[in-house]
Amino acid sequence: MASSHTTTNVQRSTYPLKLWPDAPWEIVAPNSYQMIDGEVHFVPPTDQRAQLARKFLHAHATYPHDTEPPSVAQLRHLNQIARLAHTYCPPPPTKESFALLETLDWYKMLGGE
Repeated sequence: MASSHTTTNVQRSTYPLKLWPDAPWEIVAPNSYQMIDGEVHFVPPTDQRAQLARKFLHAHATYPHDTEPPSVAQLRHLNQIARLAHTYCPPPPTKESFALLETLDWYKMLGGE
């Protein structure tokens, strides 16, 4: 029998993640679902979004063909996602990976216009 934690992870993985900060007027419960740009997104806790944003960008940069395409909302908020990823500590493990984060055009790489 799957634990409730495992069940939550499985359910969450079927929806794109909200990986940018909430707007000041939004009241969004963590671990809930939010309709954004016509698509349901899972809303992780605020304190986990920077780490998840970094993982999201890393996966798309490293394994683009094995990663689900970003949602319309993720593309629209890509600059915010990249800024949030930069706030995540610890810093990238090497100078090369940090330089990569600084120089890549994430928006263009992920299919934005």
